[in-house]
Amino acid sequence: MKTLATNGGILLPGFVDGHSHPVFAGDRVHEFAMKLAGATYMEVQAAGGGIHFTTSKTREASEEYLLEEFKKIAYEMLKSGTTTLEAKSGYGLDTESELKVIRKSFLQARDAHN
Repeated sequence: MKTLATNGGILLPGFVDGHSHPVFAGDRVHEFAMKLAGATYMEVQAAGGGIHFTTSKTREASEEYLLEEFKKIAYEMLKSGTTTLEAKSGYGLDTESELKVIRKSFLQARDAHN
């Protein structure tokens, strides 16, 4: 049995995120303010936001960009205590774009273990 000195601290297990879509392009933070102001999803979409915005930006993004952004997101998740995540696709909405997202998820997972 291994003993850890916590010096008065608490040792907690890492969080598991069982549903995430960490490979995407297109920041939608502005939509949060719209929703706080009472906008419906359809109003957000009519203003150019929503899933179609993310899909468009993800399709336009290079694989290199998607991988670099995924690395940033994964690092922030780890800093916040998430040690395990299930990475889903879903923002490409066509075969080519979905495969691009899946390749980046695989590469990040592979690189994280090396």
